[in-house]
Amino acid sequence: MSQRNRRSVFVQDAVRVGGNGGKEADGRKLGRVGLPRERILAARGFSGTVTNTSLHDIIQLLCIGRTNCRMLVRSGTKKGVIYFKEGEITHSESDNTEGEEAFYEILSWELGSFLCDEAMTETQTIHENWDFLLMESMRRLDRLWGP
Repeated sequence: MSQRNRRSVFVQDAVRVGGNGGKEADGRKLGRVGLPRERILAARGFSGTVTNTSLHDIIQLLCIGRTNCRMLVRSGTKKGVIYFKEGEITHSESDNTEGEEAFYEILSWELGSFLCDEAMTETQTIHENWDFLLMESMRRLDRLWGP
């Protein structure tokens, strides 16, 4: 099947609405977009490489979208994680620290890759609003890199 046909089939499947009480003909429960639940679970999350787009932009997108997710970030040998709950940044860890300082450290990495999934934590080490955190990280980067 060609890429175009696969895309077409996906779009057709995605707009299908479960008219059978939210179930497939074989009794499988359907998700919000009318797809079998196990198919939706397999497709959740996203990943990418940060090159032309900054991690700041991606985080802003997740916050504005009021996302619940865990973002795993990697840059060379460095690893970090940022947790989002209803669009707020609630917890962050890097190799050496956690909380706001870990968040600022992760955002100082120039290149890297990320993966978002649905894993969550109850740990809350960050209490500032996401917009403050992003502005503060930019201020710190300006100070670090200088004029």
